[in-house]
Amino acid sequence: MKVWEYIVNSAMLGSDKPAPGKPDLPEELVAVFDQINNIPDLDRESKLLQQAAIASNYRKSGFQPLQKDDIKVSIADPENLPYVGIPATLALNKVLHEGSFPLLELWMQRCSATDQLVRPDLLPDVLDKAEYHSSLRKLAVDCTGNRGKWLSQFNPDWDYFGPDQSEEEIWLNGKSEERISLLKTIRLTDPDRAREMIIQTWSQENVAQKLEFLKCLRQNKQISDLSWLESLSSEKGQKVKDEIQYLLREIPGSSIIQQYEAFLSEALTLKKEKSLLGMLSKTTLQYQFPELVNESIYKSGIEKLAGANSKFTDEQYITSQVIQYVPPAFWEKQLEASPEQVVAYFVKYAGKFVASLGIAVSRFNEKDWVPYFLDQNTLYADFLEMMDAGDQEKYLGKFKESLPNDVVHYALSRKQEWSSVFAAVVLKIMAADPGRYRLNTYKKNIGLIPVEMLTQLGRLGPENQNVLLDWENIREELLSLLLLKQQILQAFINK
Repeated sequence: MKVWEYIVNSAMLGSDKPAPGKPDLPEELVAVFDQINNIPDLDRESKLLQQAAIASNYRKSGFQPLQKDDIKVSIADPENLPYVGIPATLALNKVLHEGSFPLLELWMQRCSATDQLVRPDLLPDVLDKAEYHSSLRKLAVDCTGNRGKWLSQFNPDWDYFGPDQSEEEIWLNGKSEERISLLKTIRLTDPDRAREMIIQTWSQENVAQKLEFLKCLRQNKQISDLSWLESLSSEKGQKVKDEIQYLLREIPGSSIIQQYEAFLSEALTLKKEKSLLGMLSKTTLQYQFPELVNESIYKSGIEKLAGANSKFTDEQYITSQVIQYVPPAFWEKQLEASPEQVVAYFVKYAGKFVASLGIAVSRFNEKDWVPYFLDQNTLYADFLEMMDAGDQEKYLGKFKESLPNDVVHYALSRKQEWSSVFAAVVLKIMAADPGRYRLNTYKKNIGLIPVEMLTQLGRLGPENQNVLLDWENIREELLSLLLLKQQILQAFINK
């Protein structure tokens, strides 16, 4: 609007300077501006201010939209599912205002699970959130129904409502992230098929895509992967080579692991010794670094030097690394012992290598070996993924005094909500150190904290009075988050 440019320019130049040209006034303002200009005894500054006030209000009153009679706008298909009720809508409003991703995800999960839809007035906000959080997109499609799909055509950022494609179409023509997501899904249930899909297009992929595909093979690793992986020795790209080597060190029977086993068969052996005039015998596990070591072991990623502050000698460090990459079943054969006996031998005679054996147990998912490590004072974090939720909590609870911050770290990495008993343990540790565990930590992890803690937070304060005020401030915010979480859960009860 040129009149506004005229007013701004006049104000910048000063009212005592010549005006920068008469503006083209909208028809509605001509008479009003003439009235202001004809007011006797009104100085130029006052006239300019009054004209600015009138023009400002005129600008705020809006504009008529362009008329395009030839534009055809489709109508959204009728919904097949009901909209959520008022309690759920109120909860969603609060969640969107709070900006809590975990609570929004919880709300959408409950909405989808109960076959209901977001009310139309909140659809744009939900679609915007799913734009920035890709993990919400499938839920957004479920929760916004036909109207959400209809709205998505007007905003290219909401392009995740595309038509259903076959797996073959996605694999051959999909975006990189779509192809990787498909590959991960198939790898879980049909690992050989996932590998064959990669082989199918391998020669057409760039280095970055090859690397991402190989990383998908980390889950559900198979002996049947070996033949193809070991045929890739001439592959270009160092990161691709490193990933191939990583996979070969993870699959029993690979040429790399066979070299490691040959090394360990010399390094750690059982010896029977006689005592008390030869009447009793004693079996011990003895360690001796091999005199000759195949240099290809070091080319496979084993480091030679322990470092100045290491608890290992260089030879022990090499051995500890090799142990981590050898399936525990090797030791059953090598030592002619059960898993329980093998662990006992290591604890008694090769204590420095016990942690490495534990890493191997986790790497090769040997769940049967886990119980024989649990009475030790070492926290084997890798075992947590092999335990169910209850066993995880019991195991972590053992270290609440000796390793409190480690307990919190691994508790926060959980995907399942804590039990109320375990939540009390974790929150007590966190409450004692509000400088480390600030409000944002609670906001990001509110999905893990059960609403039962609403009645217990008052008993979890720190003993250190110097940090009590900080904790009380956090507690008030945490209470609000838990009340909102409770509101979400109650809104979807019996729906």
